Amino acid sequence: MTIPEIARKYKISEAFLNSKDDGLMVAADSLMELKGQLQNQVPVNQIIPKIQLLIDFLSDCKNSNH
Repeated sequence: MTIPEIARKYKISEAFLNSKDDGLMVAADSLMELKGQLQNQVPVNQIIPKIQLLIDFLSDCKNSNH
């Protein structure tokens, strides 16, 4: 899968996802959002799917070809 395909799959603007390094920044932003949700005591059953989506995204970025 290419980076543009990953951007489409996860509905991320290609302007924000041009490289694997950009994927790390997207992941960092996602982690900050998840941290906020945990601090606001959002139920864990709502957070777990988001964590799995982040895991899948990072795996796709790591395995992407340019």
